[in-house]
Amino acid sequence: MTIPCPAPGLDVAFLTGSGIASNPSGPYPADGTTVGLSTLSKRVRWLGIMVEGVAIVTSILLAFGIDRWWDERDRRERETILLEGFLEDLRLDSLDYLEFADHNRRRVAAAKLLLDQPTDSCEAPEGADTAPGIVSSVGDAFFILGIPARLETVLVSYEEMTATGASRVVVDPLLRRRLASYYALARDRSDINASIDPGLQRYYAHLETLGYAPSDRDRIPASEVLGDASLQAKIRNMARIADRAQDYGTEMLEVATVLIRDLESQLASMR
Repeated sequence: MTIPCPAPGLDVAFLTGSGIASNPSGPYPADGTTVGLSTLSKRVRWLGIMVEGVAIVTSILLAFGIDRWWDERDRRERETILLEGFLEDLRLDSLDYLEFADHNRRRVAAAKLLLDQPTDSCEAPEGADTAPGIVSSVGDAFFILGIPARLETVLVSYEEMTATGASRVVVDPLLRRRLASYYALARDRSDINASIDPGLQRYYAHLETLGYAPSDRDRIPASEVLGDASLQAKIRNMARIADRAQDYGTEMLEVATVLIRDLESQLASMR
């Protein structure tokens, strides 16, 4: 059965059992092609599915992008905190190296002053190095030589990094290697400390057998005490160790200073 009905833009349209038939004089094909209602419905439904799918994919990609941005922000924040911790540790280390090197320089000067003393006088002979501004008297030399000096490298940030496996938080591979190299060198401090202690103990013990202590200073009869060849040997050994310790402190100070500059530059670029 065919029922004529009006259709927008057409003179006459026919509603048939299979769809809408166009008027040959209208804009539809003259051969009477029909577009089924079920086909139109399917097209509309698939269009909705496609729009919904695009929206879902877009939201997923946006979520991934936000996650990546957040992860990168979190990583950079953790890197900043870690590098700032290293910077603070290195500044403390630098002060320690400076004091360590300076103290051992004074110990070397003290040992030299004692070894330059003739056994029959407490006064330094003419031409002997009295180390002005470093060691003021023979009594002070006895005392300074007996003051222990130990390095205590700050390992807070380094131990935190190694314990948590956070070394990869530092993105720059060169900076990562330099930090590892620095702390490998800093481990030598235990060898330096270990080399100082025995000499000090023997020095104290020898003076004690003679009835004195380094804190007696000017009360120690230098001409008498320094005539002891065994004590002189101990002082010479302490001077060699102090000289080595001074060089180590100076070297580590230079390494730490360069690394501090690198860390400050890296942090400045991250802000």
